[in-house]
Amino acid sequence: MKNLLFLFCLMPFLLLSQTEIKSDSLNLRDSQGIYFDDYDNIYLYNAKSFSFTKYDTLGQKTAQQMLPRPFRAQAINNPLNIVFFSENTQEIKLTDANLNDIQNIRLSENFNFIKSVYIEDQQSLWLLDDSSKKLIQYNYRNNKIVNSFPFYQNMEDILDMLVYENKVYLLKKNSFLVLNLRGEILDIIELNLPTKLKRENETILVFTKPELIQYSTDKKVKKLSYKQDSEIVDKNKSGFLVRSKNKLYLYKPES
Repeated sequence: MKNLLFLFCLMPFLLLSQTEIKSDSLNLRDSQGIYFDDYDNIYLYNAKSFSFTKYDTLGQKTAQQMLPRPFRAQAINNPLNIVFFSENTQEIKLTDANLNDIQNIRLSENFNFIKSVYIEDQQSLWLLDDSSKKLIQYNYRNNKIVNSFPFYQNMEDILDMLVYENKVYLLKKNSFLVLNLRGEILDIIELNLPTKLKRENETILVFTKPELIQYSTDKKVKKLSYKQDSEIVDKNKSGFLVRSKNKLYLYKPES
C-alpha cells in the first residue's frame, strides 16, 4: 500500500478574526456533538437528554428536537435536510431547518443489519449492511435499491461514513480508511480520538479531538491543530468552530 505524504502545520489563527459565541444558554459541558452548517448555525447534541438544539452565532436558541432514543447526526452543510441515524433501532430520521420531522426510514423493513449510513442527496443514500457484507445505494424516495456491491470489510467500530466519487471514507475508533466501492483499502491513516467526517468540495475533513485532517482526493494530507486543551469541532465555508475551556469560538478570515 502506498504511503501517504503528510504535511504538518500549525493553524494560522493569527490571520483569522476571533469571535466568542455567547454560551450562557449553550450547555457545552454536556454536549457530545457540536455541528456547524454553512449558514453559521450551531447545533449541540446532548447524549444524556437526547436533545439536539440549534443556535445562532449570538447564542440564541432557534430550534430543538427531543429525540426519543440515541441518534447520531450526519455532518451538516445544508440545514434544510438534517440526518439522524440510530444503529440500535435501525432507523433514519430526516428533519427540516426547524428540526421538525420530514421523514422516518425504518431500515429493518428492507435490510438485515445496517452498520452505517450516508445520505448523499434528497433521494439517495448509502448503506453498509453488516449481515450481508454489502454496500448498498438506495433510493429512499422510491424505496428501490439502485446498486449493490460486495463489501468484505470489517465493519466493527465504525463511527462515521461518507461516499464521494466512487470512494468510501470510513472513520473508525483508531483510523481513517479510504476504500473503493468493493471494500478494498486504498489508503489508511491511524488516528487518535476521531469524532466525525465532513466533505468540503473536493476535500474530506476528518475531525479528531487533537487535530483536523484535510484529505484531498489526490491523497494529499494536511493536519491542522490549535493550542492545547482546545479542539476544532467543525468547519464551514466561512471559518472554524473551536471549543476551548468550555467556551466556543468562531474563527473567520480577516476581510
